[in-house]
Amino acid sequence: MFYELRQYRMRPGQRDNWVKCMEDEIIPFQVSKGMVIMGSFVGEEDDGLYVWIRRFSSEEERKQLYRDVYESDYWKTKSPRKCRT
Repeated sequence: MFYELRQYRMRPGQRDNWVKCMEDEIIPFQVSKGMVIMGSFVGEEDDGLYVWIRRFSSEEERKQLYRDVYESDYWKTKSPRKCRT
């Protein structure tokens, strides 16, 4: 089992929009595909920082879940585009 920690930088003034999109769109979609999201956080002292952590049982599982999410029609046409700010 291993963890993936991802950090994103948001444009100034867009933190609330980004967090809402992650919580309402991206995380639920990825969970529906089987991803395990361990947590998502904003920077305590850095308003432009967003961090989230995902867990995978193996590299093979990670690759399969990446395909299931990032190659889906939904991902390619809807979800990420709604979150761009």
